[in-house]
Amino acid sequence: MIATTSPLKLVSFYLYEKYLRFIEPEKEVEYWNEIMDQYPIEIDFNHQSLEDDFFQVWVNIEVNTGEEKLPGLHLAAQGVGIFQLSNAEQLQESVAGNLRVFSSLNIVINSLRGELSNASSQSPTGRYYLPAIDIGSLIKSKQATEQAE
Repeated sequence: MIATTSPLKLVSFYLYEKYLRFIEPEKEVEYWNEIMDQYPIEIDFNHQSLEDDFFQVWVNIEVNTGEEKLPGLHLAAQGVGIFQLSNAEQLQESVAGNLRVFSSLNIVINSLRGELSNASSQSPTGRYYLPAIDIGSLIKSKQATEQAE
């Protein structure tokens, strides 16, 4: 099947920060995945318009957050994607908005997902795979937080 390209183009991705720390367990762990599945995940993000039809999306992901971290991995990654949305005026407003907000955020999260996976590939726990993220819920949470401020 021939794929049709999107009017949304990732022009550049920049990794600002990547962090990994191994947290020694108190007792031997047989199945790390059971622990890693319980890791709380914090994601912050921001969309910013640039010149013409360009914009950027900044994302910060932290895995196994909080004061009392679970054993295994504490991971973080931060990066920004620079995007171009060509011919946005020719798209339906809802389609352009979806590409600008949802798709771009998902692309940057996926780029950081790969960085977290690569960073943890040689860790004692084995590779960490950031689970699928409910982007709609994430955006609603961000909007609620911004309205409360």
